[in-house]
Amino acid sequence: MSYIPVPTIQLTPQMCEMAVLGGAILGGGSGGKLETGLSWAQMALDLGGAALIPLDRVVHEDAFIVIGAHIRSARHTRYPPLRLFHRAIDLIRHNTEGEFGGIVNCGSGALLTQVGWLESALTGVPLVDVVLGQGYHPSPVRGILSLCAEAGCALSIAYAGMVQDGSYLEAYLSGPAALLVREFDQEEGLFPDAFALAVGPVHLDWLKRHGIPGLVQRAMHVGERVIQATPAGGRAVAEAVSQVLGGMVAGFGTITAIQSVDEGRGGYVIHLWDDQNVPLIITYHHAYVELVRAGETLARFPDLIVTLGTGGIPLSIEELTEGQDVYIVVVPAASIYRSQVTHPPA
Repeated sequence: MSYIPVPTIQLTPQMCEMAVLGGAILGGGSGGKLETGLSWAQMALDLGGAALIPLDRVVHEDAFIVIGAHIRSARHTRYPPLRLFHRAIDLIRHNTEGEFGGIVNCGSGALLTQVGWLESALTGVPLVDVVLGQGYHPSPVRGILSLCAEAGCALSIAYAGMVQDGSYLEAYLSGPAALLVREFDQEEGLFPDAFALAVGPVHLDWLKRHGIPGLVQRAMHVGERVIQATPAGGRAVAEAVSQVLGGMVAGFGTITAIQSVDEGRGGYVIHLWDDQNVPLIITYHHAYVELVRAGETLARFPDLIVTLGTGGIPLSIEELTEGQDVYIVVVPAASIYRSQVTHPPA
């Protein structure tokens, strides 16, 4: 095993809470529940903690493994359990006969932000502060596949997952990324309805070209602001999030209907009336992808759209219900997908 010989940031309980809250916001309505993210963070601490390495401190050509998850319908499919992430990593390591100097997260979310830290604690391999797949597609897993397909490169992936009838599937796949994208798009393709994914080996130059550096630490900064503003209520949290991310509070409204638009396979339309009696429509497909107010588009993917409860807690699509009041924050894509901080929050 080759380890990255540079200073690392050690996980602390405060950083866990900040990363989970901030990750939920940066995940744009996907990426798992807060409670699960917090419990996984606590497990990482119980295992002795984990290490985070800024991308700009990685100075050699180690290979890296990317981990993520995909669920076809966020409102009806249970998130993949921890053992499936570990199994996917084992499949990659066994089939590529390689070792990895760092772990990389695929996408952001309350739980996804913690997956890398927990696997770091389990394996002793540090987490690199860069996120892949996000901003290229509402599903970060599809984002990675699409990036590789566009580059015309081969891809090695492993997954462990479940289908709706409860069956368990796992596989190791290696070949042209374009072929895997076609299978991913097919209704009855190779992939389960909910799965943990590992991709590797990925090399440093590819991370630098396609990843979002500093997004793990940025989640901590956002979470820190959420914690500070929470005592003042949801409006204060919405304003704090918009300020720290360079966005705006787009509205406050009541959800009147949530409709599935593609037979339960990941797409929903959320209808609201805001406090000015104006209709709002949010479209969701693995993340919130469009916000329309009275027929005018206010934000569209890769812009970030966030829903917050009246207490300021970020809400995922599976937590939204009819009659619920929510704040909506939008952040331009340019404010998210750029180089970020490389030092821990104060």
